[in-house]
Amino acid sequence: MLCLKLWYNTILVLLTGNLQNVEVEIDALPICLNINGWEMMISLGFMAAASVWVANELGRRSARGAKFSIVVNVLTSLAIGFFLFVFFLFFRERLAYIFTTDEHVARAVGDLSPLLSVSILQDCF
Repeated sequence: MLCLKLWYNTILVLLTGNLQNVEVEIDALPICLNINGWEMMISLGFMAAASVWVANELGRRSARGAKFSIVVNVLTSLAIGFFLFVFFLFFRERLAYIFTTDEHVARAVGDLSPLLSVSILQDCF
């Protein structure tokens, strides 16, 4: 899945070269991919923790504990994903100023923020 995610991001960069204002779009896309990478680190951390927790419960031969750990991890991931979804929708262009001072690039990141937010919410599953 990680390999597919990286291929997807690479294809997005290649397809961005076909847009109208290539310089601004090429500047905006890596900002969004960087933010998505930050979120991915959170998701990967929860995935690793969930795997260990479920494996420990299964090692104890506790199916009920394994089910409980899966439910807790899924709900926690969804809560964090929903929080980040709302956060990135709310801060849209302002978050881009961490990476750039160009207004056009910040506006392009603001335009891409709804797609970024949906991608972040999907990553949390």
